[in-house]
Amino acid sequence: MNKTGFIGAGKVGTAFGSYIKSRGADLAGYHSRTRAHAEEAAEYTGSRAYESMGALIADCDMIFVTVADGAIEDVAENIAALDLSLGGKTFCHTSGALSSEVLRALKERGAETASAHMLLAVSDRSCDFSDAFFTLEGDCEKAAALLDVCGNKYKIIKPKNKALYHAAAVFASNFAVGLSDIACGLLGDCGFSDGEALAALSPLIINNARNIAEKGPKAALTGPVARGDFGTVKRHLDCLSSAPLAKEVYEIMTKILIKMTDKGEI
Repeated sequence: MNKTGFIGAGKVGTAFGSYIKSRGADLAGYHSRTRAHAEEAAEYTGSRAYESMGALIADCDMIFVTVADGAIEDVAENIAALDLSLGGKTFCHTSGALSSEVLRALKERGAETASAHMLLAVSDRSCDFSDAFFTLEGDCEKAAALLDVCGNKYKIIKPKNKALYHAAAVFASNFAVGLSDIACGLLGDCGFSDGEALAALSPLIINNARNIAEKGPKAALTGPVARGDFGTVKRHLDCLSSAPLAKEVYEIMTKILIKMTDKGEI
């Protein structure tokens, strides 16, 4: 089995390293610009903190670059400038929006390059990847083999589709969070405290997410548009006149729902 190391010891790298080790992968350890971060990740995962990138790369067949998107290209160029043999090494970043092209400096030195992104919101280093779906592109044979060992599902996509793929993830995740924030705010205008609003909406949010996952978006849809009740839709728009941003979002989302249901126009 390939020995795996991480350059970058934040929550994604630490959580993913811990996960693959728990599934039997050979985790070498971490290098980070901040030594303390590498030591913390190594202690958490029972692996090694490397003083230099060169030492980690020499020990590993597969190296995940788990740094901020804006730093990936610089890291790749710094590695390429080292006096190291990169043939047979695979470097894989975990950005959702960037393709493996950002690692081109390593590709030019004879390394394989790939990206692997998990469709999962990683909020801390204890995140469980057991049910996470991954998207791969580039020279992804080793990444695919690793995910096969871990038991995760994945799909290989074309590099040109990486940004579009990530936009889809933003709609499903970040925008859903934003819509929930609008809903909490509107309940606040009705006299709910922040805690009361969240408690009231949570069962609705959770059940809706479950229905979408089990039935698909169209079958999960309920509410006035699904019923063709445009009188209620107009009342909603009237009462949102004092919240112009929420009203704009409501109008856009209603158009999307109408297209989903073929209910005509408001």
